Amino acid sequence: MYRSAVAVVLGSALLLTACSSGEGSGDGAADTEVSVSEISFGATPPKDDVIGEALKKDLGLDIKLNAVGSSDDYYAQLSASLAGGDAPDLFQVDRSRLQQFVKQGLVLDLTKYLDTDLKQYTSFVGKDQMKAAILDGKTYGVVKRPQYAYSTYWIRKDWLDKLGLSVPKTTDDLFAVASAFTSKDPDGNGKPDTYGITGGKDGDPWAPLWGGFGTGGPGAAYVEDGKIVNGYQDPDTKTALEYIAKLVSAKVVDPDFLSSTLAQAQESAMQGKAGIICQSWPQMTKPEFTASAKKAQPDAQWIQLAPLSGPGGPGKMAYDENFASIYAIPAKVAKDEAKLKNIMKFIEYVSGETGNRLVSYGIEGTHYTVADGKVKATPKLATDGGWFWLYQVTGRDEGEYLGIKFTAQKKEIDFAAKQPLLDTYQSLVVSPDGYNQVDADRYSNEQLVQFISGKKPLSQYDAFVSDLTNKFGYGKYIEGAEQQLTDLGLAK
Repeated sequence: MYRSAVAVVLGSALLLTACSSGEGSGDGAADTEVSVSEISFGATPPKDDVIGEALKKDLGLDIKLNAVGSSDDYYAQLSASLAGGDAPDLFQVDRSRLQQFVKQGLVLDLTKYLDTDLKQYTSFVGKDQMKAAILDGKTYGVVKRPQYAYSTYWIRKDWLDKLGLSVPKTTDDLFAVASAFTSKDPDGNGKPDTYGITGGKDGDPWAPLWGGFGTGGPGAAYVEDGKIVNGYQDPDTKTALEYIAKLVSAKVVDPDFLSSTLAQAQESAMQGKAGIICQSWPQMTKPEFTASAKKAQPDAQWIQLAPLSGPGGPGKMAYDENFASIYAIPAKVAKDEAKLKNIMKFIEYVSGETGNRLVSYGIEGTHYTVADGKVKATPKLATDGGWFWLYQVTGRDEGEYLGIKFTAQKKEIDFAAKQPLLDTYQSLVVSPDGYNQVDADRYSNEQLVQFISGKKPLSQYDAFVSDLTNKFGYGKYIEGAEQQLTDLGLAK
């Protein structure tokens, strides 16, 4: 619910050498195929798949990747293959669909293998992260290690300097700076053509603000004093929405933030239309995303902002690190012991030092070198390694990986990774039977738009929450969330 509500309304997802002689090396037997299906977001292995060939040599397995560009297309294919009894051997799935497939008896229970055949995976990922694949006390999938938080507020430092302003540290500071960026001609062209803040409907332009008000945001699930709190019911959320509505009313927010995508908002900011945006460090620093902007605004200096302190205390970025990719195995594989052993062999290998180095960095001597035990990327990793992550079904050592692959962005990576976080857990919640999430999301989105745009006064917020809870069954969702998260050990 939170991802939909905030994204739509509030602006609101490897490796050592192929000459490895160690773990899992092939024994000359005929290769065995293991099919892996996942969402690729456009990444596709080339015909000359060096990772697949290395895995074949090391493991004696022929890993067949089915990389589908969009989530809609992927889940349509997956549903058809499961219904037809022809599911891939290892397939990506979100927690909600995992629950559905478990109820249908389509997914294998992996619990008994965690301390034996999947022991290395269990150690690599960690039992805390594995809770994303636990339903009714049983483990039904393997999960990826969590990524760092990537997003922060970014602000035009050159605009601050031109207007004699300091870097904002509080929500009051942010309001003052956004107002100045809108009204005091920071680009010096003599035209009223800039805004303080911009964002997109598929992102959350307010993520760095929620913590400063003491909330995780609408629909977020978080813990206070050992109890699960829902963002809609937290009075601090209403206070935060009043602040956001004040920003919008003051016309310091780009009015397109409710209709533009985040990519469009970034392009607008990079062209000099706005001076503050919540965006990830790759999008703001990698040349493929910034080259055209540097031509249009060669003097622009974008810097990161720490989460802003506010009436709720020190600033924190609301962040759900549990939104993990899950990979499940079809239940029917239990009848094919050899196939199951090969699937788990692949999972274990990419969770170990040798295999994970392979799927993270490619081929030693080609994509990276090793000196004094430390990996150093070659230029070939940057040009050839954009799809290696497709083999990272259990993730990677995020800190090491980013430090090796993106040395030029180390400062920005560290800034985002070390920012204080307000941990949220809504991605672990599965909607209970009888709860119509589509209708509830639609209603909450519509209402939140009206609140922040000033079309409906926030004096009616409590009535909205009451209607959402009772008329749209959200109370049933909250009860289910409290029970599920308590069962996972997140609350007393």
